[in-house]
Amino acid sequence: MRLHSVRLALRDSDCRVAGERITPHLLRHTAATLLIERGVDTHFVQKLLGRPSISTIENIHARVRRGAQSWLQRKRMCGPA
Repeated sequence: MRLHSVRLALRDSDCRVAGERITPHLLRHTAATLLIERGVDTHFVQKLLGRPSISTIENIHARVRRGAQSWLQRKRMCGPA
């Protein structure tokens, strides 16, 4: 499947998580975070994503984790949807 096809499918379906549109970029960040959380070496994830710097991978992971924690806290305060 080509990236353009993925973009079109996501745009047409208007997929959202916690109010944020799902994009190929968001999926990429999520995949990297899931790999790291499951113990995959960050250097492998760096090479897989083609990033020149390991700090970029670490920053992505930290940002996704903060967003997930914030979302979970809001869900706890608001109760079930």
